[in-house]
Amino acid sequence: AIVAVILSIIVLAMMVFTRATDEAHQTTIRNSGMTFDTRRALERMTDEIRRSDEDHVTVEESNPLYDSIELQVPLRVTGGSVVWGASGRSGWKIRYLVENDTLIRRVVSGNDVIMEMDQVLANHMDDDAGAGKGFSVTENGGLLTLSVRVLAERSGRKWSREVTTAVSLRN
Repeated sequence: AIVAVILSIIVLAMMVFTRATDEAHQTTIRNSGMTFDTRRALERMTDEIRRSDEDHVTVEESNPLYDSIELQVPLRVTGGSVVWGASGRSGWKIRYLVENDTLIRRVVSGNDVIMEMDQVLANHMDDDAGAGKGFSVTENGGLLTLSVRVLAERSGRKWSREVTTAVSLRN
């Protein structure tokens, strides 16, 4: 009976240790995935922002939880002047914004009609205003600082991951 009790305690201890190790492993995997997805979203944005200029980038900061950014990129040079737009269409705009806790890339026409299906860049945006905006864009001359913060939850625990980058406008 004593041996059975000792073995039961050892097995129980091994199960607790194994579960804790598994939870830590799953949390690490989740954190890595969140960081990768957030970095990929920022890379997509910086690639397009970098091609624009100060006259064709507008940052909207009025929302207390998330900023948005609208821009045009150069399409071609016609008659010595640059034609600006998005998706190969003159006058169209690219808009990065958060809707329903999802950071999306949207292409709109000059009169604000959605012209393409939204592209999801990051899910589970953090809307804790006390921690700052979940998506923020700070302008400083030709330099934009972008910050994306996403939220994860596992076993009743919540944590956030924030990735920030700076991009300069080239044109």
